Amino acid sequence: MEITRIKLVSVEPHPSLCEQIRRALQRVLGFEIIGEAPNAEQAVKLLADRAPDVVIADIHLPDMCSLQAVPLWLGKAPQAQVILLTDEDDERYTRAAKKNGASACLRKDRIGTGLPGLVNKLMEARRAKDSTANSSLRKEKK
Repeated sequence: MEITRIKLVSVEPHPSLCEQIRRALQRVLGFEIIGEAPNAEQAVKLLADRAPDVVIADIHLPDMCSLQAVPLWLGKAPQAQVILLTDEDDERYTRAAKKNGASACLRKDRIGTGLPGLVNKLMEARRAKDSTANSSLRKEKK
């Protein structure tokens, strides 16, 4: 059985958190980091050239807040699920993130234990949604 690759892009200005993200994701079979960017603007350029399944970004970037960047990123990679990394559990961030198109928020101190599972959960939800949409299209064609 072939393993479906999940392509990821990391947007993180701090080298230590980049490394933490890399370690958390490289442990999981099927995850492939296809690019890294230190800020929102470079992420836009990167996403224009790649087609990631998931974008993982620090909510606080040096050039703009990720809440503002999410619509720009999704304009370049509309299929991507966006996970924003935060410093605290704040429902306001989560609401604002989802309003702007992000799929989820995760606290930075939970990267090692929570990120792989969250990525899998989002991808399973997307596959289920795609499967339902494809099923509906097949029924319409009959």
